[in-house]
Amino acid sequence: PKLVGVPLHPLSLSLPDTMETLWPTSPKTTQPSESDASIASAEAPAPLAPSSALPPACRAVSASLAELGGRARPQRIQRCNGELEEVWPEYWGLTLAQCRDLMHRCRQDPRWQRSNNVYTLVNEYIKPWTRGTGLGYAALVNQEAPKEVSVMISHAWGENAEEFFETLERSCRGDDVMFICALSLYQCEDGAGPTIAEQIGCCAEESPFRRVLEHIAGRGQSAGWAWRWQAAINLIPCLLLMIAIVLYFFPMGAASCIPALHGCAEGRLILHGTEWIYLGKICLFPHWEFHYKELPPEYHLCVPLAIVFLVAAALSRVFTQRSGMYRGRMVAVPNHECDLYSRLWCVYEIFVAVERGVPVELAKTLASAGEGSCREATCSSQEDQDQIFRNIGSTQIEVGFRRTLSTMSTAASGKMRSFSGCSSDSRFSRATSAGSDPAKAYDMVDKAIRTTTKRAVRAAHAAMLWWLLPFLLMSLALPEGDWLTAHQMFDTAVCSGVYSMALSGLLLLLVAFTVAKRSAGVLSFRSASLTSAAVFGCGVALRVVDHFVLAQFQQSWSPTNFPPFHHCFTLGLLCGGAGMALLTALEWLTCGRFIAWRYRPLCLAIVAPSVLAALMVFSAAEPTLAQYYPVAVWYVSFRFAPIYGFPAFLWTAAARWGVRIRPRAAEGRRSGR
Repeated sequence: PKLVGVPLHPLSLSLPDTMETLWPTSPKTTQPSESDASIASAEAPAPLAPSSALPPACRAVSASLAELGGRARPQRIQRCNGELEEVWPEYWGLTLAQCRDLMHRCRQDPRWQRSNNVYTLVNEYIKPWTRGTGLGYAALVNQEAPKEVSVMISHAWGENAEEFFETLERSCRGDDVMFICALSLYQCEDGAGPTIAEQIGCCAEESPFRRVLEHIAGRGQSAGWAWRWQAAINLIPCLLLMIAIVLYFFPMGAASCIPALHGCAEGRLILHGTEWIYLGKICLFPHWEFHYKELPPEYHLCVPLAIVFLVAAALSRVFTQRSGMYRGRMVAVPNHECDLYSRLWCVYEIFVAVERGVPVELAKTLASAGEGSCREATCSSQEDQDQIFRNIGSTQIEVGFRRTLSTMSTAASGKMRSFSGCSSDSRFSRATSAGSDPAKAYDMVDKAIRTTTKRAVRAAHAAMLWWLLPFLLMSLALPEGDWLTAHQMFDTAVCSGVYSMALSGLLLLLVAFTVAKRSAGVLSFRSASLTSAAVFGCGVALRVVDHFVLAQFQQSWSPTNFPPFHHCFTLGLLCGGAGMALLTALEWLTCGRFIAWRYRPLCLAIVAPSVLAALMVFSAAEPTLAQYYPVAVWYVSFRFAPIYGFPAFLWTAAARWGVRIRPRAAEGRRSGR
């Protein structure tokens, strides 16, 4: 038959006569072209050994499966000319758009409930839709052009179906083609196609899961260094952006003015009345009048270079997103219903992924993947369970794998979610002597699982780092820090609070992440409300303390008249607490739909320029571009972050990681009321 994918090995056993008419073994053969064969041989993993060379465990099981066809079998598509086209697991893929269409189709059925899990999805929808076709759902919807898998999805069937697909939306790209076992395998067991046992094969080594991962590894090696170093490539736009920030803000601190292409803007504070500088509105929302002076010659290249690096950052970002670079990987999807790694097939998938050097990501969710050992994992089939344990236990770990795990554990960036790239040479080697240590193999697999499940924590730490780093770079403009000294902020009585804003933002993120992580990403309305009230109340309390402390001093600016807490620190807490309260209220009023609102980016893109434009009109001395430019730079740098940035960042982070607030009605049902 015409091949889609290359068989792992020839079929050495014939089917029973009763199956011949339903699933013929000798369809009309269409020889692939020479170019197709060369591509297939380059991209597919090496074929497994013939039946006689299989491990003893596989040979034993092979005999019991002889009447079912023995070795792993593909699905077959009937073409218009009567030919059968064999489709192997590496072409049983689905895109995000097709998963979205599937959920839309399910929701159109009045019987569908949001509480349905993947078992219900398969038994009540996928099986009836695919029955009699001999094709899994993925091959059925793509039978005209089967899609090559680039992402292996590791998940448990006990999870909520809608939450599972929502997590995939957050974790995968639109051009990713995913292997999802519930949708890729033919599940019906009706004789119209291969049974589940026939698709899995006689042992774990020829299962679709291993085959797909080996195919991804082979395609990645064909892609070369770009696949191995994709984590580092994804960091390039951020590094270029940081260099641009340094080049722009350095002359601001050195020359005490806001640099432009032609000249440098120096500000003068416009006072209205006799308002007290510190507690009045002048310090928080000052009115500026700027005049331009000559920028010192040594800083002339700073702004042009900053623009060059900024453009380079934008272009590199577009390139990394749209270059077509191969992004083959495995995505592990934890859930709120069951431990992902209590399922032995999920353990085996991460075992094979690490063995073959396939990058592994944890899906964007705060749900726990479990903390058990692979020794405690179970499988619905006792034969499969025994095979997988023998497969893992007969593995001898090389020292190189220890170095890989050490590298993985030090990766602290959400941008570097994948494992360090490596050659296609296995980091595991099959034991050929009696000296193999099964306990060591189990321990190393457990270590790989624990490292993977800690990705969410490291990604949160990375988010905090990326939040803090721009503030630290902006501090180049204010070498004297938050407090007023001579030669700072144009010799005015207005301070920046850049360190205080960074500290308050870091504290806010720590509180929000801790609360969300402890609740596995599903907060009760009460806990979310109490957290936002605590943050806001802390800001108010510190503000009141500042007022009473300052009241003991003469109302004049002097080095001895500083409050214990900088007002920008309290401003950050107030804005963060208010943003959390607003987010909680809107999520509750919309019954859990506001955080994941599809128009969130558009809303933020409209509100941000609107708020900035209002500040510019309010604070500029004249409605001219020469005045608007430095006012915009000053407010974006030193006021926009706490007022707008904190709430916007919380909203974006909550949506990105699938945090949601449980409606009060659901809380009542959970408590039995």
